[in-house]
Amino acid sequence: MSALIQRFVDNGLSLKGTYIVHVRAMNAPFAEVKAYHTREETKKWSFHAFMIRGSKVFDMDFGKSAQATPVSEYLEKMFFPLSVRKKQKLFFQIKPASLYSLEDFDGTMNLKDYPLRTLEEVQGLQGYF
Repeated sequence: MSALIQRFVDNGLSLKGTYIVHVRAMNAPFAEVKAYHTREETKKWSFHAFMIRGSKVFDMDFGKSAQATPVSEYLEKMFFPLSVRKKQKLFFQIKPASLYSLEDFDGTMNLKDYPLRTLEEVQGLQGYF
């Protein structure tokens, strides 16, 4: 994630209004996050992180090539494709990207400052980003 943030900074883009979103499965660390639209097709991680700026997601693991993807399209393709019958139970944390170097954003779950959110809550925050 730090490489993606550094790319933004190197290109003179402000991190204001840019967020890191950490994704964990409900029963983590025993359950993994399944990603269905990665460079390697389906992948499993103990947690996953991506960046949101405006209404677009930036994730170097999404798809075959780098692209800015609308939030709703990204969430569906990456974690909740229509072809998968059983919907995984994931939680999301939204953290300001500008604080990345000041905090431990390696997947820890600081619940006090960054509450866990459900998919429905994240979808309801579309105007927030």
